[in-house]
Amino acid sequence: MDVGLWHAKYAGESRASVRVTDLQEVVAQAIKSRRWITEVGFWKELGSRLNNKPRPTATLIEGDSRAINILCGEIARWTRISYPELRPLVTGHVGIAQPGLSIGQLQTELSRSNPSLSASQCRELLVTLHDSVSMVASVEALASS
Repeated sequence: MDVGLWHAKYAGESRASVRVTDLQEVVAQAIKSRRWITEVGFWKELGSRLNNKPRPTATLIEGDSRAINILCGEIARWTRISYPELRPLVTGHVGIAQPGLSIGQLQTELSRSNPSLSASQCRELLVTLHDSVSMVASVEALASS
């Protein structure tokens, strides 16, 4: 069973750049979400969120909502075959999307002998994300070119 948890935040300005403030919130959310990869109650929580019970709600982008509800234990008749009961082995993936970060500018800054403070802080945030999540999930970051 593969589970991908993605986090996205809007850019602080209209033009992509190397701004640590654009990364801080999305990285923090991704780090906090890593616990769900190994959380026993993940499927129950997902089922509840898909059915608008707690906030924030989850939205099914693609797939069969009835099948997902069965797998998440939301349909009483089928609970014995639900994931909360069967507890499948999960392969996790945690990703962030931040269009306000220019990966090209970040690479250029970091290749300099004395990179800017913002570039150094962005690198440290991304390293922290990787180090915090990589023990339970793969990590991916999407940014502007």
